[in-house]
Amino acid sequence: MNLKRLILERIENRVLVGTTMFLGIMVLVGWVAINEPGRMAAFQQEHLARSIEKGAELFTNNCAECHGGNGLGSGRAPGLNNPQLFGIDFFAPIDSAIADLETAQADIAQLHATLDGDTSSMTADEKAGLEAQLAAYTDQYGQDPAAAIQEQIASKQAERQALQTQMQGAVDKGYNPDQPSRLGIVGWNGTLDAFVHTTLIAGRPVSSSYWPQPMPAWSQTAGGPLRDDQLGDLTNYVLNWGANRAWTLEDLLAVNQFAKIPAEGGAAAVEGVAPEIINIQFADVTDRRADIDASVQRVLGELESVTGDPNNGQTLYNGALACSSCHSNASIAPPTEGTFTRINDTRLKDPALAGYTPEHYLVESILIPNAYISPSTYPANAMPQNFGERLDLQMLADLIAYLKSHDEPDPLAAN
Repeated sequence: MNLKRLILERIENRVLVGTTMFLGIMVLVGWVAINEPGRMAAFQQEHLARSIEKGAELFTNNCAECHGGNGLGSGRAPGLNNPQLFGIDFFAPIDSAIADLETAQADIAQLHATLDGDTSSMTADEKAGLEAQLAAYTDQYGQDPAAAIQEQIASKQAERQALQTQMQGAVDKGYNPDQPSRLGIVGWNGTLDAFVHTTLIAGRPVSSSYWPQPMPAWSQTAGGPLRDDQLGDLTNYVLNWGANRAWTLEDLLAVNQFAKIPAEGGAAAVEGVAPEIINIQFADVTDRRADIDASVQRVLGELESVTGDPNNGQTLYNGALACSSCHSNASIAPPTEGTFTRINDTRLKDPALAGYTPEHYLVESILIPNAYISPSTYPANAMPQNFGERLDLQMLADLIAYLKSHDEPDPLAAN
């Protein structure tokens, strides 16, 4: 009772207890706020580590047979544990040093040309400043800086040639030292994360032309076995090979097989036909059906003389044109998987498309996308309206060849 009376009945003690509790709470809140970023970083790191572990198991069970247990590739698929995939340019330090030396060389030549010419219009300070710059180069490179720099450039060029000779083992397995970035080779403008994840989703259905078998689509949305979170785990595992890694020449030489570059396909563009011959610009297609049909028929006629390469089409689709960014998950546009099947089994059965061939439908859909809006959840204007201004006949033929290779079951058919 005495303790109860002391705390509850005396206002001074109530104030003291309340103040103490308030200060304690503020200290606790402050401590949590100060440590929250570190706690979240640790949590994210732990989550990533678990994801990588799951990805390692998925890779072993699903990918190692073709890509190798250590990810270094085989005769069935390229290496992913590979400096080229991560864009490592082994020549970059040497090339940067040569560029710096050449800049200094040009600067010295300009200084000599200026000082040896008519300097009557210069002030004494300006001339002294140029002489000081030249003296600085002399201090750095010796009495004949131009000759010394040229000697260093020759040395660096010899170093570069020696390095390229050491890379010959990798070159024999498909590596091109002048194209050190896989993303650059395929014209991918997005992140490496997106490249790997998108490839896992859609696979490479046309890769059978340069590998023993095509890479399958792994996503359940494309008829594969893996959920999206599992694809994320696999992506994290592949990316972990290059995380904070100092790649060496030994790493490059350890790769068993590099990615193959699809051969340039198709015949040359029609003689006398400039790339801009397509040049279809119909954003508003109201009451212009006759014009649209005439334009599409013209393009179809010209395409008869052009052979499409599905490999180049895939590169365009996933890279420069960024088609896969909308078509990969079917949330903005129909999925890539089953495109050709969908055209034959669904689209061409619409009375509005009576008389269309699959090629007619594809040309119109790419060049004049608002001419026909499928009766689905995908709205008008979702597709870029300027492909008619961006594509030449060969690019269009390659895209059509790639889309025609997607004759697997249509994932939308069950919807």
